[in-house]
Amino acid sequence: MEAVNFYKKILFILLFITGTTLFSDTFRSPPSNNIVMLGDSITKQVSWKKLINRNNIINLAQNGADTINLTNQIYNLKKRKTNKAFILIGINDIIKDRSIEAIFINIKSIIEELKKQNIEPILQSILYLPQRYPHSYTKKISKLNNMLKKYSQKQNIKYIDINRYFSKNKTLKQKYIKNGIGLNKRAHNIWAATLKPHM
Repeated sequence: MEAVNFYKKILFILLFITGTTLFSDTFRSPPSNNIVMLGDSITKQVSWKKLINRNNIINLAQNGADTINLTNQIYNLKKRKTNKAFILIGINDIIKDRSIEAIFINIKSIIEELKKQNIEPILQSILYLPQRYPHSYTKKISKLNNMLKKYSQKQNIKYIDINRYFSKNKTLKQKYIKNGIGLNKRAHNIWAATLKPHM
């Protein structure tokens, strides 16, 4: 009888320990492993989850977004359990005739805020425009991309030059264009394959 009671006590202890562990695992906060895509309509139009085959990608890009919109958007990203943020922003600022210096300062502020939230920023080059756009836009894009690349190197931030895939002679290739300055599905596939190793 004493032996039976002893084994009952042992079984109770084991069940208690197992139950406590299960309870703890169930209610433990999920790890910060979400990836957010930040930018304008160029990024918004891509089906990132489908193309990269990952369920932890959140596309927060907004149509018409510029660096000021994005600055106001990023303050609560940590609540989304985010650990990486891919950034492609700036073309709408250029079209709005905002100065290169102002755009650069805004992008730096975005990156600094992400770092404060312990989110790894991954910066992408601003895409060049189709040939019909003013050459002044091209000059601004080129200069800003050089500034962003140097800044990324200095700050040890990952910088991905996507123009090498979609542009030639500082002009967006016609075969990748959809609806003005957007990218088509062919370009989306190349873009997703380019970013996937960095996720």
